[in-house]
Amino acid sequence: MFPAIIPARLVSEFKFWDGDNVHQGMRYGTNLYRCVASFPLSQQQQAYSLGTNLCEQNQQAALTKSKAGYTVWLSLRSAEMAHDYLSLETLVPVEAI
Repeated sequence: MFPAIIPARLVSEFKFWDGDNVHQGMRYGTNLYRCVASFPLSQQQQAYSLGTNLCEQNQQAALTKSKAGYTVWLSLRSAEMAHDYLSLETLVPVEAI
């Protein structure tokens, strides 16, 4: 199973609170996602690998590609289910691109 790949120009990004933390979010159609990690263009394989790994764990993941790089997103519905067994905070550090 592979993550959806969405051109960054087709999404709307926003920030949201979750407990004491502010997270980067994204809306595509009627779906809401949370940023898991960002990668520069040179790390395309790492972005695809992370997205694929999330999908293999029955999570709804998506990737956006922009001129700056790739961002891996996890559906907020999936993030709720994943919370018990997947630590998103330590999975991959978000890199500034």
